[in-house]
Amino acid sequence: EKLRVMIRMITDLEWRLPHDDATRVLNALAYFEEPEDLIPDNIPGLGYLDDAIMIELVARELKHEIDAYQDFCEFRSAARETASDASVSREDWLDSRRAELQSRMRRRRKRHLQRSGVMSRLLD
Repeated sequence: EKLRVMIRMITDLEWRLPHDDATRVLNALAYFEEPEDLIPDNIPGLGYLDDAIMIELVARELKHEIDAYQDFCEFRSAARETASDASVSREDWLDSRRAELQSRMRRRRKRHLQRSGVMSRLLD
């Protein structure tokens, strides 16, 4: 499911992930395209173990992007169910919410990277 969310995040035309963020997701997804990865997929019982581990690692790395996208999907779904203000177009409310969530995503990622940097310096 995590892999599906990442793919939907890239292909969702209403989400419009900014280029740099989309590139991060695509680079992470590229690992799964390669059949001859760390443990070749054709090895019974073990072939997909490295893929499962990578999905978890990638999902952790892209946590802020995934959280923002899932919030956007929930917002979009809820907005469809409620009556909308005729003075605000669907595109306007999506643009507003998308910008808000993507801004939050970048702030959270920046804070996470700053904390990680502090921790790595403390461990050195």
